[in-house]
Amino acid sequence: MAVQAATHIFFLPHKNPGRDLMKILVINGSPKGENSVTLQTVRFLELKFPAHSFRVLHVGQKIKQLEKDFSEAKAALEEAEVLLFS
Repeated sequence: MAVQAATHIFFLPHKNPGRDLMKILVINGSPKGENSVTLQTVRFLELKFPAHSFRVLHVGQKIKQLEKDFSEAKAALEEAEVLLFS
């Protein structure tokens, strides 16, 4: 039986509606990090939509670190206009 990874996109109200660029934060929950199969889809989206800014947080690999210091993730979440969970 094949298992499919799900990618969910949640759109937040656009902070600057007159501009095309969106700041997209990818929350990568895979412990494989950069080698995650789902993250490869995100890399395709980066190539397909170069006008948008993509930032990836590898929370699956850094969960213990984030439990101690969530400031980096908090700042990234506050800055993001789109959240993509992979």
